[in-house]
Amino acid sequence: MPRKLLLTLLSVIFFVACSMQVGKNFNVSSVQNIEFNQTTKEDIRKSFGEPTKRGIDNGYETWTYLYEKLHRVSLRNLPKLYSKELYVVFRMDGTVLSYSYNTNLPEEYELVEKQSKQ
Repeated sequence: MPRKLLLTLLSVIFFVACSMQVGKNFNVSSVQNIEFNQTTKEDIRKSFGEPTKRGIDNGYETWTYLYEKLHRVSLRNLPKLYSKELYVVFRMDGTVLSYSYNTNLPEEYELVEKQSKQ
């Protein structure tokens, strides 16, 4: 195999292995706008799009938004999985009963700390 082709293939493999993602990234700043008993399913859909998963929790409809990305800085380092998840529970009237937001993305820790102090 010619050296140039081999280098091209290795570059493509490295690029793919360095950054893979699951789900659609969503705007975390919209999380702070969710209000219990006021924010509706349509409001959530407008802010975050279609949910990654839908389900039932104790008889209440739930929507889950999930984003995961695998990132590797170099071939010597193991890849790190970064993720964030928004889990919304709706009341029977279609408004938000509760929600939880979890992340291990360092750039979003500040928002989590800010939200928890309110």
